Amino acid sequence: MEGMIGMKTIVLYSSYTGKTKGIAEAVAQGIGADTPCVSLDAIPADIDTYECVFFGCYIESGFIDAKSQEILKTIHNKKVAIFVTMWIGPYSDDIAKRLRRIVEFLPQGCQIVGTYITPVDDAAGDQQEREHRLAADFAANTMHRLMSAQ
Repeated sequence: MEGMIGMKTIVLYSSYTGKTKGIAEAVAQGIGADTPCVSLDAIPADIDTYECVFFGCYIESGFIDAKSQEILKTIHNKKVAIFVTMWIGPYSDDIAKRLRRIVEFLPQGCQIVGTYITPVDDAAGDQQEREHRLAADFAANTMHRLMSAQ
């Protein structure tokens, strides 16, 4: 349950096609082998005891799914890192607006400690491995920054 550096961390995700689930699993590996990685349908009862939540969802037609919207509203007093998969490139002019929409669902008091985007392009093989490696690096770097700030 504790990440590679000792902060109790969990990875939550919503996935429609399995792409976000794969990225979530890579994020959990980047944090540490014992980091729980669970779908929004299996959130543990002790969610409030986690110091950091990595929250993954997919964006379709500019919006996240209803379940993600609902769960984001219940994450209180957490350090939160957001990661998304979407059919738009990470350098799109709209990306900041779409990330902002996600952040706006969080209650006041949550600290956004990182954001990460994986463009969906039906990648297979080497490209998919690269996406997972980059997602794991995002998680490891986010945890390193958090621990360095303490």
